[in-house]
Amino acid sequence: MADAIVSLLDSDEDTVKEAKHKRKVVTVWQCVNMECKSGQSKEQMETADQYCMSFYGVEVKEGRKRKVCQHCKEVVMTKQKDLVEKLMKGESLLGEKLPVAQDILMLEDSDEELQTDSSEDEELELELTDSEGEEMTVEERLERAVSRALDKFNFDFQLSAATEELGKRLDSMTDEFADTEKMFCDLEENVDSLRREIYRDHESVIRELPPLDIKEEEEEELSALPPAGPVERPTPKHGQGVLATTKGLEEEWSEAIVELVSGDKFSVKLRDGKVKKVCGKEVAYDTAHNVRLPVGTRCVAFCRDKEQVGVFRSGVVAEPPKILNKNRYLVFLDDGYPAYVAHMDLRVVVQSSPDVWEDVISTSREFIHQYLVQYPERPMVRLSPGQTVKTECEGKWWITKVVEVDASLVLLMFDKDRRTEWLYRGSTRLGPLFSEMEQRKARMVEGEQVMARGRRVLGKKTGPVIEYRREAETDISEGVSKVSSASTGKAVAKKSTASRKTDSSCTTQWETEGTVSQLPWTAKEKGNISSHNCSPDCVSSKQYQYQEEEHRGSNPLHIPLLVGWDRQITKHANGGRRRVFYVAPCGRRLRSLEEIHKYISLTRLLLEMDFFNFDWWLHVLNEFKPSREFCSIKDLSYGKEAVPISCVNSIDRNYPEYVEYSTVRLPQKNVNLNTKEQFLTGCDCKDDCIDKKKCSCRQLTIQSTQCDWENVVDTMVGYEFRRLKEIVLTGIYECNSLCNCAKTCLNRVAQNPLRLKLQVFKTAKRGWGIRTLNDIPGGTYICVYVGNLFCTEEGNKHGKDFGDEYFADLDMIEIVESRKEGYESEASDEGFTDDPTSDMSTSEYDPTEDKDVMGQLDGADADLENGGREEKSSRRAASSKRGGLAPSDGVSGPQKEKEKQVKFVSTRKLFGAEEESYLMDAKTIGNIGRYLNHSCNPNVFVQNVFVDTHDLRFPWVAFFTSTFVRAGQELCWDYGYEVGSIADKEIFCSCGAENCRGRLL
Repeated sequence: MADAIVSLLDSDEDTVKEAKHKRKVVTVWQCVNMECKSGQSKEQMETADQYCMSFYGVEVKEGRKRKVCQHCKEVVMTKQKDLVEKLMKGESLLGEKLPVAQDILMLEDSDEELQTDSSEDEELELELTDSEGEEMTVEERLERAVSRALDKFNFDFQLSAATEELGKRLDSMTDEFADTEKMFCDLEENVDSLRREIYRDHESVIRELPPLDIKEEEEEELSALPPAGPVERPTPKHGQGVLATTKGLEEEWSEAIVELVSGDKFSVKLRDGKVKKVCGKEVAYDTAHNVRLPVGTRCVAFCRDKEQVGVFRSGVVAEPPKILNKNRYLVFLDDGYPAYVAHMDLRVVVQSSPDVWEDVISTSREFIHQYLVQYPERPMVRLSPGQTVKTECEGKWWITKVVEVDASLVLLMFDKDRRTEWLYRGSTRLGPLFSEMEQRKARMVEGEQVMARGRRVLGKKTGPVIEYRREAETDISEGVSKVSSASTGKAVAKKSTASRKTDSSCTTQWETEGTVSQLPWTAKEKGNISSHNCSPDCVSSKQYQYQEEEHRGSNPLHIPLLVGWDRQITKHANGGRRRVFYVAPCGRRLRSLEEIHKYISLTRLLLEMDFFNFDWWLHVLNEFKPSREFCSIKDLSYGKEAVPISCVNSIDRNYPEYVEYSTVRLPQKNVNLNTKEQFLTGCDCKDDCIDKKKCSCRQLTIQSTQCDWENVVDTMVGYEFRRLKEIVLTGIYECNSLCNCAKTCLNRVAQNPLRLKLQVFKTAKRGWGIRTLNDIPGGTYICVYVGNLFCTEEGNKHGKDFGDEYFADLDMIEIVESRKEGYESEASDEGFTDDPTSDMSTSEYDPTEDKDVMGQLDGADADLENGGREEKSSRRAASSKRGGLAPSDGVSGPQKEKEKQVKFVSTRKLFGAEEESYLMDAKTIGNIGRYLNHSCNPNVFVQNVFVDTHDLRFPWVAFFTSTFVRAGQELCWDYGYEVGSIADKEIFCSCGAENCRGRLL
């Protein structure tokens, strides 16, 4: 008989090779009774029936025949007759002793033929005719026959008698069990005695040691700090040692002895014997205080250089000791340099002004004033070693490289002369922070002109970002008054569609708990695989057809498995590289989305491309379940979404506030939303719009990229098999009602109903959020953001009266135009990236991209253009200096008269002189998109999409995943709020991300 051998295939092989060969099989016959001694030949044996095999304890296998000799066959028949007689007389069958089943080990060849002979199995014929002529089904007749047979042979008696007989046999073996147990115990004790005898000389000695108290280095330093308490400043007495300065506050302080005290005046004797008269602001204690010093304390710090030579210099405490800074104080010295100083190296100045910054020299006074007014909030530039940043020095902006970061300080190396300098990361000498401050001032001057604007982005770049730190300690020394800086700016806060796709390597630990389990699923057998051309016949069976209504509510990535597909993860032997393959119902192995789309087209299946994914780290069967639920809602959309949206609260027993659910945007007063087909264009594609060159809708998306600042057409933008890997700032044009393409079109994404299994849940600090219950691949469409659509004027009024926390700005036109050279706006220069692989904390900051601000900051551009010759004016030379917390006086805001830029009219103004960006408000009516929380490290980005209209003013606001999202993880996007854009309004960020900026507004 021919055997089929299946060989392992290479990943490039498409069909299964079959190799056939013939082999002679020699069968040795033996009686089923293993104790048989008859030695009869094959011709003298006959095929053993099922009863005979059961009698001798031989396993019955389908298709496997066994032989029995004549003698053993007669023994079986005799025993069978005896049992039948007992059964007919109503006696217990267990009264007759039967042979004990033998444990038989069969040594068989795996290639041996299953059929050992051609004899036929015995067949049992059962007549199910009904003599009474009643109309009964076959099942009813079979049931009656079985019931009569059980009654005829008294089955209930046999069962009870067998139970009684087995009980007696077990009782009779009790003594044997006890003897066996005793034998095993004695044997175990003998083995233990032998083991102890062998290892007697090597037995370990166990003794208890005293407890060991391990202290961390940081804990030891913290314990060395004095306790917190009020800082007392007693007047120094005659003969008491002090520190004093006689040459100026920025100079060194020397040891001295008090000779005379007259009010707030002191006569001190210096080490050289000279006696000087000084005031209380020029005298400090010569020993460290016994309490911790709060921020804003006027002090003298002992500073050491590389050679450990130290001098005392005056300054102001700017940061309290904590673990992050190794329990040191950050001190802003009067000479403009910052330094970390230990408590033992700090001395408190005897007297200080109520406003401590008034005691500081003029070059650092304004910076320290602003710092203390804003404290505990501290905007700082996030930097890391190896990064480059533009830094001011001597009236010019230079490229510097980060050498080291020490808490709030950074060591920079200047490219011009390779010198290094420690700088405070919140110093306005750093280009990103200086640019931010200048633009904030510009917004305050413009006032209401920028009220309707959301966040703007100047360019696609990666660079240092500004984070807003808020210290836990808010106690500032006496006299440091908090000044409220009233400023004019935006009236309401609006989320912006200017998404920032940041590196997703920084993960966030969410406060919810739960378990991720796999849904039960068994792969369906495909049968034998044969070479064929795929056609609709491959999936003609109903079980392979996708029915939208039947599979609604299922995980989209799970649907192929429910209709006969199989998803296999393979691991290559060379290097362990993993790959995913889909096996179609006909057995064909598919290796890419292109092959799957071709297969679906050939077989005319209704499956859609976003049901498939080839990421091996994604598990389509994973599903998240919260660990506890205090209260829940089965469907927050109340049937308006295609998939139920569950809502759970694991924190308390509160429910979310009622919101009228809507899946469409609702235009309000003065909003003319034109959705007529006359203002749309469509395509004539019949191939699911897979060819970008032929599809006019996809060409709209591609050609619109030329409107970006690079003025180049990007042919690679848009959806790739219904997933979006990159943000398209100029918008995506989907196929619409005028198009001839089918529902499975690859350019129909945001218009599809909700498909993902999402859950609204209560967070500890951020209200209600959204998490996914299944794994989601990167680039997957989630939902849109809908609500009431307001014009700017009505939106601002509505926001002031009822709140603006759910506003989203339809600002696509401003985002694109703000990236063009010559467009004047109040745009932020904060780093922007649309590259998910980039790292904002370690990337290079390119100052050449700062066209509107940084390009105009160089106070010595003429010097640079002349090859760096020393041609500075006397005024510039007099104001220039090295170091400092703030930039030199020669560096000011943008010098607009220096270069006249070409202006252009905004596209929005072509719709009307009074046109401004429109606002979407989801406070009282909206969909699930309103529950998406903010994160400084988001896993969701926003994309402007045109579906029902090509009016640039009214794009759909669609959300897509920027990276792979695990089941149970929260979905968040960057709101794009601009810090300081709204007067007297602050919102602190609680996203918990490692790269959190600290503030939203």
